[in-house]
Amino acid sequence: FCFSNMHRFRGCYQRISALISSRRCMAGLASATTVLSAVSMVRTPSEARIESLTSNASSIEQKSYQQMLTVLKETSEKLQEAFADRTAANGTEHFTCPSALPLDTSLHTEWLEFYEGIDLIFTDDERIDGEHDNMRARMERLVRATQEHFCHELQRLEQENGSSAVFQTDLWKRPAAKCGTACKHAGGLSKVLVNGKVFEKAGVSVSVSSGLLPKRAVQQMTADHAELTKLLADNELGDQDGNVEYFAASVSSVVHPCNPHAPTGHFNYRYFELGNKNEETQEFEPKVWWFGGGGDLSPSILDVTDCKHFHSVFKRCCDKYDPNFYTKFKQWCDDYFIIKHRDNERRGIGGIFFDDLTTVLNEDNKQQNALYGQKEKEILHDFVMECASNWTQAYVPLVRRHVNQAYTEAEKEWQQIRRGRYVEFNLVYDRGTKFGLMKPGARIESILMSMPLTARWDYCRDPIHDFEHEICDVFKNP
Repeated sequence: FCFSNMHRFRGCYQRISALISSRRCMAGLASATTVLSAVSMVRTPSEARIESLTSNASSIEQKSYQQMLTVLKETSEKLQEAFADRTAANGTEHFTCPSALPLDTSLHTEWLEFYEGIDLIFTDDERIDGEHDNMRARMERLVRATQEHFCHELQRLEQENGSSAVFQTDLWKRPAAKCGTACKHAGGLSKVLVNGKVFEKAGVSVSVSSGLLPKRAVQQMTADHAELTKLLADNELGDQDGNVEYFAASVSSVVHPCNPHAPTGHFNYRYFELGNKNEETQEFEPKVWWFGGGGDLSPSILDVTDCKHFHSVFKRCCDKYDPNFYTKFKQWCDDYFIIKHRDNERRGIGGIFFDDLTTVLNEDNKQQNALYGQKEKEILHDFVMECASNWTQAYVPLVRRHVNQAYTEAEKEWQQIRRGRYVEFNLVYDRGTKFGLMKPGARIESILMSMPLTARWDYCRDPIHDFEHEICDVFKNP
């Protein structure tokens, strides 16, 4: 049909064209499901609108409108027949939704189930007394339980959507000669899922390491640790060359969903110790410790329901331990994930971020904790556990509600552009990436696991569509 003169139906035509030309519709053509949903999505409002606006149209226009309706109806009927045949053959149904589903926060499992079932690989349990807190073993359990729980829920979501994609597991250990005294093995456990129906790429990596940090790496840490500067100045930390024994345990993840309405999610939680090896006992003795971490969301298309849910989960986690945590750590997140060379735009809509954490912020909390005999280190460990164990609750429901949402070619293109910005931040500014690349014997595959499978960089590409401008306004002023 020639639509050039049908100005009153331009919006309806553009909507049909966008849906039919989208990659998801083209991919769904073979299964007849996505196009069926697209036709169903526009058919009813189109009929109502045509009937209300054609009363004064010419007979030629009315005839054209009626022909358009007839084609839509015939197409819908044929697709329904094809879809019914396919459903009967496969015994499954899959629909593309015109909009996001209601928020469903239920999960199949609980984090604690995985924590209690962890068998230590890299560390050993030690006695807990006045000098030992068994923190290294406890942190291995924490980071690995977070990995197992999150991967389990992501894989269940793939299975629920008819996908056979599974996580590839890679356990690796460093040679004994390169392992320090702080743990029995240094290494990690990486889990990666690619080319699923829900996730284009999902990676969750655990690292538990020890060894010697070179002087240049230690010097970078002094800006945030006054006690470290004093220990180095007094020659109470490190060898004669300035190398320092360390222990680190961390879990990190980046997930890139297929649907551009589903946000990219990132989290990282870590624990760090610097110390010396006791020459008599040959045991590692920590002198400095701190916690770090956080979680943030990077949507391509703004969804207010997603944002509210995500931030509310972390606010509850923060408020449970210190009323000042959420305000401070949200601002820290907004200030950290800035792409400076892109006019200071944020990578996403934020979340929480903290690093070099050795104390609670509220003086009343300090006095109360001291009164009950609780050490700040224990409180911060429990706070990190609270945040890490709630990550799956904060993120997975968001992907679930968008997994079958219809999208256009323009929305998919914008997702790829935003992924390009994600790559730029990680390679240029991210402290974890830079630290990982500086470590002796760095395992590049694990460090760069956060990179998406696909991204794009268009020359001088500024926001064009309304949905692009809307999310960019948030990136500028979160």
